[in-house]
Amino acid sequence: MSNDNATARIEEQKSKMFKELTSEQSSIFYKQSESSVFITAAAVGFYRKEPKELTSKKTDLFVTSTLGKDNAEKLWIMKAIAIAYTGTLEIIDDMKKVVEICEKYANSGIDILYNQYLAGNEISEMAELMQTAVDDFEENHPELN
Repeated sequence: MSNDNATARIEEQKSKMFKELTSEQSSIFYKQSESSVFITAAAVGFYRKEPKELTSKKTDLFVTSTLGKDNAEKLWIMKAIAIAYTGTLEIIDDMKKVVEICEKYANSGIDILYNQYLAGNEISEMAELMQTAVDDFEENHPELN
């Protein structure tokens, strides 16, 4: 690949959402990495077909090279979203563009996840939302399965 490394960014004001979702015991993401929340938010945003440009000050969340071999599935979820968004396989050769696409979906998806958390929805409801997003993606993109 021509560019394996990229920095995932979020809007600075939303960083507290990521931190709270990973630090509160009542959250489905308790003790999970912020990169896991990012990937889930991107999947939910993609499922809802709601890419949202990052318009305010940005802050770094993670660097893709730090995900390592144990998190290869995270990179492939991101690449699958980018392929579906662009309609081309060539996008996987540019991790920076892959991340930029996922940032848009995560920017809207984090609002959905955080609002579900604030509403006190049961873990099963959030898990169902995430599973629906994955199932829909697999159904509509069988070439990636």
